[in-house]
Amino acid sequence: MKVVKIIMSKRIFIDPGHSKKDSGAIGKNGTKERDITLSVGLKLANYLRSSGFEIDMSRKDNNDNLPSNISQDLVKRVQMANNFKADAFISIHCNAATNSNAKGFEIFTTPGQNNSDKLATKIFSKVKSTFPNLTYRTDLSDGDPDKEANFYVIKYANCPATLVEMAFISNIEEEKMLNNPDFQDKMAFAIAQGICDYFGMEIKKENNSQNNDNNIKLIVNGKESKIPIKLENGRSYVLLENHWIQLRNLAELIFAEIDFDENNKNVILAIK
Repeated sequence: MKVVKIIMSKRIFIDPGHSKKDSGAIGKNGTKERDITLSVGLKLANYLRSSGFEIDMSRKDNNDNLPSNISQDLVKRVQMANNFKADAFISIHCNAATNSNAKGFEIFTTPGQNNSDKLATKIFSKVKSTFPNLTYRTDLSDGDPDKEANFYVIKYANCPATLVEMAFISNIEEEKMLNNPDFQDKMAFAIAQGICDYFGMEIKKENNSQNNDNNIKLIVNGKESKIPIKLENGRSYVLLENHWIQLRNLAELIFAEIDFDENNKNVILAIK
């Protein structure tokens, strides 16, 4: 009997800060932090999916069901990431201060040196090379640029975890920048580059929506899989270890059956 080893993709949990019930900081022109973090988070998810990662998010829109109680909200985000068995946790935020002149990019890890610091350094490096004119707020006392704080979501995540403060929404110039779709896209791509560097993977520039063919889903033994899937010329392909593999060939190797639900646009994989 042939033994087939399937190497699963790395799992990234993306946490766009705040929620339907908590708008986060609000800029002088009315920009809500939750809208910016969600936009960047979704773009980041697309880039990472295209590069071979499995993705889960604390929220995918502003109709989330996160608790209104802030403490419970934070606990829920961490539970979701840990249940997902994430290999990295990325929390995305916009900074704010009473001083309207405060500006710049920051990235946080928890106190001490561990793999979170390595991940943060990779992300910081790519963001800085992408936006050389941004102000960078760092703590170099321990030899790396990240700042340290016991933020709940990065303290209790069971994996390397960082919290990104993209810029100050309370600064009118940076508020305008945060609202710029080009800035959002470049920031998402820079963060994705840093994550790929950390895991030794190659970043793919293509947008995942082009590969997903109108949100076709892969259903494995009755449950939706987060493995990226696409259709080309009537054939289905899944993305494993940065390579598109024809699903039928994979199914033959693992003695599975494939079906296609055309009404719901689901590719169904039944593993015996």
